[in-house]
Amino acid sequence: MNINDRVLELVESGTPVSKIRAFLTIEDYSAKDIGIALKEADLIGKRATFRGGFWDFIVDDRPTLEEAEKYLDDWVESNPEKSSNIVRHRNTFLNEAKLAIRIRANLES
Repeated sequence: MNINDRVLELVESGTPVSKIRAFLTIEDYSAKDIGIALKEADLIGKRATFRGGFWDFIVDDRPTLEEAEKYLDDWVESNPEKSSNIVRHRNTFLNEAKLAIRIRANLES
């Protein structure tokens, strides 16, 4: 069954998003395909916090470390009134990006 059809079927049966994700995982769909299908079905959206947006970027765009640094720099530049914590915790965010990149590399090898 097509993943989009399966998502629609589960939504119509009243299944919550968390369980839809679990069912699709058990049915051996990839996490990437599940994320795409849920977004296409408008069941998940962008997170409201910087950290959530940064993680959406890390997961969806699969950036290099340099691209993650540019994302941080661009965000700080375009949001100067909200950027003090981002600047203060820059190394933490970059370490999270490094970890995600290493995990992804290990899973793909």
